[in-house]
Amino acid sequence: MVESTTWAAPIATLLAAFKPEIVAATKFTLQRAKSETIARVPRAFSEYLLQTAVRLASVSTLLKDEPQPLYECYEPLNVSLGNTEIPNSSASAFNTPGTRAIIVGRGGSGKSMMMRHLFLDCIAQSSALPLFLELRDINHQEGGIADLLSRHLRNRDTKVPAEIVFNLSAKQRCLLLLDGLDEVSTDKRQDVANEIDELADKYSQLAIVVSSRPEDELRGWENFRVFSVAPLSLDKACNLLKRVNYDPDTTERLINDLRRGLFERHFELLSNPLLLTIMLVTYRTTSSIPSKRYLFFEYAFDAMFRHHDAIKRGFQREFQADLSPDDFARVVSAVAFVSYSAHKVDFTATEFNSYARAASRLESIAVHGDRLLHDLRRCVSLMIKDGLHYRFVHRSFQEYFAACFLSNAEPEIITAAVSRIATRMVRDNVAEYFAEKDPRRFGLYVVIPFIEWVFDIVKYKHKIYKSTSDRWVRLTPYKISIDWDDAEDGCVVLKWPPGVAKQKWNVPRMMRIIRSVYAQSEVLPGIQLGLDQDELVGACLAAHDAMGLDPSDNDIPIVDALSIPNVQSVLERSWFWDATPIGLQYLVAVYTQLMQEYQERESALSGIVGP
Repeated sequence: MVESTTWAAPIATLLAAFKPEIVAATKFTLQRAKSETIARVPRAFSEYLLQTAVRLASVSTLLKDEPQPLYECYEPLNVSLGNTEIPNSSASAFNTPGTRAIIVGRGGSGKSMMMRHLFLDCIAQSSALPLFLELRDINHQEGGIADLLSRHLRNRDTKVPAEIVFNLSAKQRCLLLLDGLDEVSTDKRQDVANEIDELADKYSQLAIVVSSRPEDELRGWENFRVFSVAPLSLDKACNLLKRVNYDPDTTERLINDLRRGLFERHFELLSNPLLLTIMLVTYRTTSSIPSKRYLFFEYAFDAMFRHHDAIKRGFQREFQADLSPDDFARVVSAVAFVSYSAHKVDFTATEFNSYARAASRLESIAVHGDRLLHDLRRCVSLMIKDGLHYRFVHRSFQEYFAACFLSNAEPEIITAAVSRIATRMVRDNVAEYFAEKDPRRFGLYVVIPFIEWVFDIVKYKHKIYKSTSDRWVRLTPYKISIDWDDAEDGCVVLKWPPGVAKQKWNVPRMMRIIRSVYAQSEVLPGIQLGLDQDELVGACLAAHDAMGLDPSDNDIPIVDALSIPNVQSVLERSWFWDATPIGLQYLVAVYTQLMQEYQERESALSGIVGP
């Protein structure tokens, strides 16, 4: 645990520079406040900064039973903006007045760790007044960002309206760090996004940084630049392994193997901090590298359940739930699925017990919720306590176990789940892990319903007409644009316009998952893809010219771009092909293949069991 004395001095230094402006902003905001109230506000800021710094400077990991100091397990990450990479990202890259930034990265890429670092770095460098909010807290309260910030700033005897911070930003550098937009429940997310937009519009000098998993809608945010968390380099991967202070022999062996070519051969997986850490846990008993992402979590669970205590000589944890490894995994998978279906990433003990009871019924396995929670926290380190709430040590574990449940569930349960949470499971990693783990059942219970939904929307009946293709293109109302920040000569991107009505399925994300399972080159072998960025930029410029638009500040609906023959032929050969009529042809081919496989399997089964 990090001591408060570590941060007391730098916080005092930071507030010494900010105090006059804090007082002025308080007087401006609370015009009738008494002098003693005004005097208490800087103390409230001091208490908030100290409490938050101590909390953020410790982090729970897979490798230790107790929280560890952040900087003993955080390797500074790079971020990229197009082709420009910012090394060892620090607060100075984001605390310039008026900054509007979204930091995106896949699960386990280190976004939240980086956001913690940015908060602490502001204090250490006295470069800005940082305000840190975990947006998932909005799921448990009434109100939005301003209300959440006010609650954090309030101490025993002083209520500090968020407007004091916002007004302060006009005079002093203030950095508002909003972590985990993707963890806000679906019913509240658009309201939160709207409030962020309003804050950015109303307080022009307030620096705002939002973190999220990649989502198509984020590229439609006006005035926000989208930064991507860069994958770990070989040196950074080795540095991270050295920092975490795990079993020295295992660490040394993995580092040596990484430098001998293992990292390069499995770059996509081992450049992810979470997957690399999981690999360290499993490398003690196996030197094989999983070929698929879901296997990392499967191996990690096996190692944490059976082998974690082997590092501690003579020590064996006592499991209280009294379940076999297989039953334990089944119950945890059901708990993950039930909580995920309830749109919960963290939950109270009472809520956990209700999920455990539901899991017990789903799997017909007797289990006591409190004992299961003990085992998840104390024996396998898969769940952590944060205040009054519990959550999986990383959200990806909840998604992995939910996918495990679906891969083994009865067909009617899968069908019901898909009808209820299709958009969410596709937006997160659940559908991806399900597809990797059991592609046959994924095709049968997810891909076929998705394609039939598309066919119904576009009115496809055995033949693709122009009107059918037009409906397909309009189903994903992308706009095509040239991002001049991404490269010296521009980079073509697709943007999802804000305010578009949500659909049952996240079509772009679902298309990406289907493409990962059913290769376009095999499903549509007659269509050759491959296009360099220069040709794509040229086509986009031609579209702007044909429509009389300035390419520097105008986005073109892709349906309009496709109406220009030369532009359509280019887009259909680009990596945006699935947003063109070719995408519908691909779905028809996938559907035909799946139905044929299903019918052949049914025929084979009837031959075995008889009529």
